[in-house]
This record gives sequence, structure tokens and C-alpha cells, in this order.
Amino acid sequence: MRTAVSRFFAAAALCAVLMASSLAASAQVVLFGTPGADDNAFPFGGSFLTGTRYQQVYNASKFAGPIVIEEVSFFATYTGGSFVANTFSLSLSTTSKAVNGLSTVFTDNVGADNTLIETKALSGPMPTKWTFSGGTFLYDPSLGNLLVDIIPAAPVPAGVFLGFADAMNDTFGTDSSRMHDFGTGFDSQGLVTEFKGYAPTNNVVPEPGAFALLFGFALVGGMALRRRR
Repeated sequence: MRTAVSRFFAAAALCAVLMASSLAASAQVVLFGTPGADDNAFPFGGSFLTGTRYQQVYNASKFAGPIVIEEVSFFATYTGGSFVANTFSLSLSTTSKAVNGLSTVFTDNVGADNTLIETKALSGPMPTKWTFSGGTFLYDPSLGNLLVDIIPAAPVPAGVFLGFADAMNDTFGTDSSRMHDFGTGFDSQGLVTEFKGYAPTNNVVPEPGAFALLFGFALVGGMALRRRR
């Protein structure tokens, strides 16, 4: 009886490890651009005009498959600097717009599945990396490109050149582009962006085989205990 019970607990522990490994293996990170390559302030720092909205579109082809996005991160340049103190709301959606094809009418770019990830207060010195998280967004690249939509709670004032984020200026090509009202649209430019999440098919429900194995050993353990009594 002790042997059967011991085997049951050993199998349960093994299944737990295997399931944890499977979930860890499903984690995904997709990076657009190279941190440290260039810099730009919009929408977290300086501006030529008072800005009220920033959008950036990302090519669906850079994603291997569907992903549940949990985190969206940006990076500070080597020059550092400080945020223009404000509260920023970041949302994600699937857009029908092409890279280098965003409309100047912001609402036309937003997809029907628009989802708020986080409303975040930013102020003081810029860290090396800052992240919007809290909400999740299921993105299927087969349905269109990914849109990041950032709206500050208050207009970002013009001529305040403080914080600069890593950007790809004129070098994003067909990978990403942006639209905003801080100045001109600056197609083929945008912030270096990291998306972190997991593959939905591997993280929603553990593998059925793991449940079957646990059930089988539980049954064996239960029968052994019954015989003992």
C-alpha cells in the first residue's frame, strides 16, 4: 500500500513539473526594433505641438501565431531624461490598417476588439524599461495588424523636451509606423516596443494527458487504500 501511495504522489509531482514546464515553454516575447538604436520623445516626453494621442501599428507577420498579450514595454535611450508627468492609457486592438497606412482620423484605426491594458501614471526619471500591464489582449495575427493606442489624460505640452524613448526613425520600413498629433505623422517611424505574453492554446487548459495520468494513479492509490482497510 505504501508503495502504491508513494508512486501516486511521485506521479502527481512529475505531472505538476511537466505542466509547469509546458506553460513556461509557451511564453512569447516579440520585439519591434532595437533598444538603443535611436530616440524619440512622443508621447512620453518632448513635443513640437501639444499632443493628445499616439498610435502605432505593428506588422502581423512578425508574430508566429495567436498570443495573449500581457505586457507592452518601452525603453529609455542612453541619454535618459524624465517623463512629462502625466497619466497614460494604453489600449490594444486588431486594425485593418496597413503599416504606413494609418489614418489621420484616430478612431478609424481602432479595431472592434479594442481593449484597455492599463492606465498608468508616469513621472520623474525614466527607467531603462517601463511596462503597461494588468489587462490582457488575445491577438490573432491572421485577422490584421496590431495597433497600440496611447491617450494621455491631459495634453502633453509643446516644447517640453525631457524624456526620450528608444525609437526607429525612418528605419522601421514595413514593420511598424505611427500616427499622432504631436507634429507630422512620421510614417516608418515609431517606438521600440516589446510585447510579452503566451500562446493561448497551451495556457488555457493543461494537456489532457496530464489529467488522465493523475486520475489513473489516484485510482490506483484509492484501490490500494481500500484493500488495506
